[in-house]
Amino acid sequence: MLGLWRHDRVFGTAHSPPLAGVITAAVARELWLVAGIQGGPAPADLDRLAALVATRDAIRHARPALALNRDFALAVMRRLAADWTVPPDLRGAALGFGWSLSRPGNASGTEAVRAACGAAAPDTLGDWLAGLFALAREEILAIDDLLGVLDELIGAMPERDFLVGLPALRQAFAFFFPPREREGIAHGVLARWAPAEPRAGRRPTSRPAAAAQRRGCRRC
Repeated sequence: MLGLWRHDRVFGTAHSPPLAGVITAAVARELWLVAGIQGGPAPADLDRLAALVATRDAIRHARPALALNRDFALAVMRRLAADWTVPPDLRGAALGFGWSLSRPGNASGTEAVRAACGAAAPDTLGDWLAGLFALAREEILAIDDLLGVLDELIGAMPERDFLVGLPALRQAFAFFFPPREREGIAHGVLARWAPAEPRAGRRPTSRPAAAAQRRGCRRC
């Protein structure tokens, strides 16, 4: 719908008042709905994440013309991101929502690193990442710190915890990063453990779990 309002020339709906009214009402309704969501750990709700992406895009691209309240939306997301009674995918999405709308030079990347340390339980990390990746994929790829901390956190998990978290972790990376970007992430992880010889298939010279335990999460 936002695409029609912004670009349509075939049906004559570009910047039409009826579509503008629908978009404005949908943004207000979505913010009202997510503000009341409660619940413990649960699988990522992909439809809910898609609705948040659409809401973020409306604020990003149509805010001046439709007088959408960016500050109110960011305030709602800040509260959700910090509320541990909210499902993990929504907490991650709320953080990503704010990060993707933030101005250059702010501390959102640092906040994401700290939040990742707090969301590192095996039954929540993958779902939290799914929300974050859905809303802030480009921002995550632009910095090294977050992926580095995730490498440490996942590498430090005991085998049982890793297996518990693996399905959600796999979904988070597979759903929100296309193959080329996943390949770039894999090369970045490999380079962390084998910086001198980035040959395909070369194994780390030290155990990731031991290295993560030594380094901990000092940046958090």
